[in-house]
Amino acid sequence: MNRYNKLVASAATASLVRSAVVQEVCEEISSTSFKDVSEQYKDAVNYLVNNNMTAGISPTEYGTGLYIKRVDVAVILAKATLTKEEIERAPSSNFIDVPARAVPYINALKAKGVVKGLTTTFFGANLMMTRGEAALMLARAYGIHGNVASVHFVDVAPLYKEAVAAFIEYGILSGDQGNKFRTAQLIKRGELAIFLYKLETLHSVETRDELFEWSTLRRQYLELQ
Repeated sequence: MNRYNKLVASAATASLVRSAVVQEVCEEISSTSFKDVSEQYKDAVNYLVNNNMTAGISPTEYGTGLYIKRVDVAVILAKATLTKEEIERAPSSNFIDVPARAVPYINALKAKGVVKGLTTTFFGANLMMTRGEAALMLARAYGIHGNVASVHFVDVAPLYKEAVAAFIEYGILSGDQGNKFRTAQLIKRGELAIFLYKLETLHSVETRDELFEWSTLRRQYLELQ
């Protein structure tokens, strides 16, 4: 059995274990009291709220259909992927438009190479985030990669192509996307919750380093074909 086949076999075994763990996690999640969270979003929203990654816009509304600012995506993502030490010890990002509540989180994400500013001093904190920007940021944070040859959407610029490829490869996308990823469209809180939930549960068994190694090796293998 060659190295790639061993990797495939190992990944298949890990996938079975992961599925069992994810099912167990989902069964333990309690229902939220948000009135605007439909069945489609329930598991994702419950997971994020119960793990203190985010909260609703009120005690009875999550804001599923609302667009979300770049600063708020960054805070959620830092809470999801970084340690307390990484957040507290990160050097200044030098962004002058980040509110005080988000400064440590964005400092840490920049230090890890997850976010970049629109300029050296402007993060664009209060701008609404697009689906393309979200894909790029999430792919970096979770260390996932994909084969760009798998991207057949007609609206994905080179900047976003590998991130979107990773979303395809790891099953983060669901449903009929047609021929467009809707890269420039603003992302809604509900959509972001689903993306994050899928990435979080994807990592419930494999460590991020292991997944990064597997993704890199698989991509190298595909490039040799």
